[in-house]
Amino acid sequence: MTLTRRHTLKAILLASAAAAAPGISLANTSASRRAIPWKNWAGTQSCTPAFRSTPKGINELASVIKSSTGSIRAVGSGHSWSPLVPTDGTLLSLRRFKGMLGYDKEKNLVKFGAGTKLNKVGPALEEQGMAMCNLPDIDEQSLAGAFATGTHGTGLELPALHDCIESLTLVTAGGDVVECSRTQNAELFDAARVSLGSLGIIADYTLKTPDLFRVERKYWLEDLDSILDRGEQLARDHRHFEFFYIPFSDTSYCFTTDKTNKPITEVQPEDDSVVETMKNLRDTLSFSTTARRVALKALMKTVDLPPDYVEVPWKTLSTERTTPVYEMEYQLPLEAGPQAMREVVDYIETNHPEFFVPLEYRYVDGDDAWMSEFYGRKSVSISVHRYREGDDPWNVFTKVQEIFRKYEGRPHWGKVHNYTYQDLKSVYPKIDEFKKIRQELDPEGKFLNDHVRGLLGLEA
Repeated sequence: MTLTRRHTLKAILLASAAAAAPGISLANTSASRRAIPWKNWAGTQSCTPAFRSTPKGINELASVIKSSTGSIRAVGSGHSWSPLVPTDGTLLSLRRFKGMLGYDKEKNLVKFGAGTKLNKVGPALEEQGMAMCNLPDIDEQSLAGAFATGTHGTGLELPALHDCIESLTLVTAGGDVVECSRTQNAELFDAARVSLGSLGIIADYTLKTPDLFRVERKYWLEDLDSILDRGEQLARDHRHFEFFYIPFSDTSYCFTTDKTNKPITEVQPEDDSVVETMKNLRDTLSFSTTARRVALKALMKTVDLPPDYVEVPWKTLSTERTTPVYEMEYQLPLEAGPQAMREVVDYIETNHPEFFVPLEYRYVDGDDAWMSEFYGRKSVSISVHRYREGDDPWNVFTKVQEIFRKYEGRPHWGKVHNYTYQDLKSVYPKIDEFKKIRQELDPEGKFLNDHVRGLLGLEA
């Protein structure tokens, strides 16, 4: 059996855009009043908006927003499990706000339309000899969607993606076009980098980008207790470090990624056999978790790990997802990560023998965006995936969330959670300042839906 980075993430971590195409083409028009249903990539969220709009430029965008009398929610690639998008008002797509709009190579600044997908950003930057500051596991998201939800990669000295924003253009509820940066409308900038789509519609971003570089990827297997004991040191020693724990195996699949001057090498071809192997083991040995653990530990000893390889970051750090799952992800204080992970694993393996999807463990630097999951602290990010077999994910997630709550966890805005304003207030010190700016910009609540109202403690 061959286990590679791409097929492991593609086949085991599992999530797909195949469930739905969130932006439906409206032939030769920028708007439509025909009721067209929408659903997200995993098929877990849906709505039938009364009105759809795909404006062609900032003037038309401002006009649509100003003239709208109902709720407006923006949609990118639909890569969130949480109900950030659903609305019965206007569903606004930024798919025409895409591509590189300009760059300054001397200052390493690049301007992109907010609807540009992450998987288009890397190749465009490479052509100009630049790269993204970091990338997440999945690169199907639009820039606006990724930034608005606090999307991140891994790296103890690497903040979430929104930290590379140098400036942005925001269109407010009144149709005003406002430029924001660390020196211009600075408080609005701090609020808008992670906005949940609730402040207005962001048309473009100017990003600070490093010169293009190559990275080397290395893989190994290690016992869970061992990797948790030395994980923080590995995260300090390497640009990127993360691992996936294979449930009921006592084994973690680990990898580091570091800058290198070595020449680019061929990446090993993908193989999708591992997920079926794990699922079949679970089904075949469902009568005994002990037998399953023995079989999995034996199986892991036969794994043919991929060789080290060298590539540019956009071809290395992100991967495809092919099968929908539910995902819960929390960001915990750095020092709390190992104990929280041990408690989650113990709970799952004691109470849920049906569970088989790996748990992901990453490191992220802190930043100063008000609604960032990483505001003011270095963090460990733990992701728990529930394979979609018709089961209610909350039969696992309820207890897992209780564990994360105990350690002052902050939920990923785009993943499954049921935190309310009262929950969030204790872990987001700037949430009330964010609410104040939101109210000033949008007093009528044009950019809210029921989910966002609940997060911010606002009445319908």
